Amino acid sequence: MTAETQTDCSGAAMTENRLASVEDMAAVDFNPWPAEDLAKIKSRLTNQEMADHMITVRTAWAILGKTKPELMETLTKIDDETGTEMFDGFVATTERLKALLELVSVAETRLLCAGAAVELQEV
Repeated sequence: MTAETQTDCSGAAMTENRLASVEDMAAVDFNPWPAEDLAKIKSRLTNQEMADHMITVRTAWAILGKTKPELMETLTKIDDETGTEMFDGFVATTERLKALLELVSVAETRLLCAGAAVELQEV
């Protein structure tokens, strides 16, 4: 994170094109995300939704194990509606995983910043 622009501790740990020091991270302050935003995220993280996305992840895994001719053969065996549903599932899962990546990355960075502050207090 850059000291000038990332005061909410939500970016990569960089300061003026160098890795942030423990002191840099400890100096960063942040506020909680708004409760209503967190509630929206939590309400969308249902077991069923995540199970649906895991089906897409498993499908992706299977696709990655196929050659192009094998995948082409598979596609000739499914109807257009199923193909469209599969593609739409990939789009939805990609977007959802990007949002979850942001959420986890921000939390990870905040944990590092708070941990750095604790470390400096103990020294």
